[in-house]
Amino acid sequence: MKFYNSIGPNPRMVRMFMAEKGFTTPKVEVDLRGGENRRDP
Repeated sequence: MKFYNSIGPNPRMVRMFMAEKGFTTPKVEVDLRGGENRRDP
C-alpha cells in the first residue's frame, strides 16, 4: 500500500492516525499546487 501525501486536512488526518497506531507505509509526495495530479501518467 502507498500513501499519497499532499497538503490539506485529509492527508494530515491519515498521517496522525498512522503515527498513533505505529503504521509505516511508503509515501509518495504529490504537489497539488503545481498540478502534478492533473498531468498525464
